[in-house]
Amino acid sequence: MKMEEQTALSEDYKKWFNRGYELRKTMPGIFKDISMPTDQSNEKTQAFEAGRKQFEKEYGLDKARDDFREKMRDQLKNKGHNKDRGK
Repeated sequence: MKMEEQTALSEDYKKWFNRGYELRKTMPGIFKDISMPTDQSNEKTQAFEAGRKQFEKEYGLDKARDDFREKMRDQLKNKGHNKDRGK
């Protein structure tokens, strides 16, 4: 494969990766309504699916962090209310 072809494939991969990522970000419910091709040997399909999975991975990490922060805030709020219980 020529260098120009490799670059073109790489740019095409990036484009489809970004499409999968953005679609998952902006229209999360759409993936319930569409079915992905079963032929995963297609580079565009692989890139699109990788973009979707990357968003979900990042969202999961962000969600876990946000859930932890909320839990800690709740514990700090409750700690102030519970100090009079023992009296």
